[in-house]
Amino acid sequence: MRPLLEWHELGVRLRGEESMPPIVSGLTLELQRGECVALTGRSGCGKTSAALAAFGLLPAQLELTGVARFAGNPAGNPIAQSVGERVAFVLQEPASNFAPHLNIQSQIIDLNDNIGVLDIHQWCTELGLVDSERLLRQYPNQCSGGELQRLALVAALAQEPALLVADEPTAALDSASRDAWCRLVRQRCEHGLAVLLVTHDPAVLAGVAHRQIPVGDAQVTEAPPPYVAPERLIADPNLLLSVQMEYPGGAPSATGGEGFGLQLGVGQALCVTGPSGAGKSSLLRLVLGLPSPWRGEVTWRGLRLQPWPHASRQQMAGAMGAVLQEARGSLNPHREVLDGVSAGFRRSGHTWRVSRQRAAEELAVLGVPADCWSRSPSALSVGQAQRVALAQALAQPRVQTRVQTRVQTRAQASAGSLALLVLDEPTSAQDLAHRQRVADRLLVAQYQHGTALLIASHDPGLVRLLGCTTLPLFPVGAAPKG
Repeated sequence: MRPLLEWHELGVRLRGEESMPPIVSGLTLELQRGECVALTGRSGCGKTSAALAAFGLLPAQLELTGVARFAGNPAGNPIAQSVGERVAFVLQEPASNFAPHLNIQSQIIDLNDNIGVLDIHQWCTELGLVDSERLLRQYPNQCSGGELQRLALVAALAQEPALLVADEPTAALDSASRDAWCRLVRQRCEHGLAVLLVTHDPAVLAGVAHRQIPVGDAQVTEAPPPYVAPERLIADPNLLLSVQMEYPGGAPSATGGEGFGLQLGVGQALCVTGPSGAGKSSLLRLVLGLPSPWRGEVTWRGLRLQPWPHASRQQMAGAMGAVLQEARGSLNPHREVLDGVSAGFRRSGHTWRVSRQRAAEELAVLGVPADCWSRSPSALSVGQAQRVALAQALAQPRVQTRVQTRVQTRAQASAGSLALLVLDEPTSAQDLAHRQRVADRLLVAQYQHGTALLIASHDPGLVRLLGCTTLPLFPVGAAPKG
């Protein structure tokens, strides 16, 4: 039987740069109907570029080499789909799967008039999206990253494709939602769906992949030795952040309360956990003063902070850093990577030369390859963009505000370091080795410089590495299990 998708010596390289080493080279693949093949490898090795190259979806600066065929035709040729063989995509950044100006249901139905609303609701239920009627009426920006990832699979299946290309499709999902995703995809494979999967997640590989194809260097199976934290240099218990929150609309939680609070002191770490859609990202946005469905009071060293652009937030701009879930969106698209990170050091008063040197050191510590430093953010993988965003957050200027000087710890006065770092799923696109690098860098900030960490994550490995206190959240009205 002829394969549905064929690659022969497929590669990706910079356009017009034949003398430079290719980004990806020598990939050969035969994917049959009903089969799931996974591309594996380190973050930034070119898995996503390889998966998208054959369908003409590369950025203009990159080009495809080798041969790629879909249903017997050149894979980028629309003839293949004109004979009824469709390709559907689940892209790595959840929001990129939907247009922002239409609600979810209208976009899904627009993909295929033959798909009924009952089918859509059934898939949502199988994926754990129990309140599907409400979710489908919402716009993309009203959904969590995990909800959007699962809805993206629903939108893909609604097209009745012969081939599904899924790029890190479970990165924003908790373990129960990930397992539900695997069950549904396995079920569709049994009905003939072919799947080209890109993932770092060993549970997904074990759950759905029939075969694995390594991309780039050999896949990392062991992390580097972990950072060994010294005796805590920062032991000051002074309270930095206090937050008292109300559930959206004042609805009570599963435990009967209408709200809850959290507190963070110098050098402390707190990880917000819970299933997708519980409100973890919304909570972090409230702390940062960004638009959020949560209501509550955020206090920084006794000063109540109002949402941006209130003057109280502008005062604290250099004391808080953030890496949001859509990490690429926090990077300046007009600056090269090294320039973007060095700008923070430059605003802190360092010379141009010292700023670039410190930015290079920060990027190297986080494992961002030197050949990425001259790229724009659009040319980075999602994992690389997460690490660059972390480097940029750590490099922002340290301001001495009226509030900081009023109650200031000895450690802060000497270190001049970032007081609070807010991170939303900072390792969702990282392989094992790069997750360790991120954790080590955060431990250095926490233990040596007194930076408090407020993290939202589904990654239990990161929680263990950082030794975080956890704050579990549950969707309004949902009873916690166990």
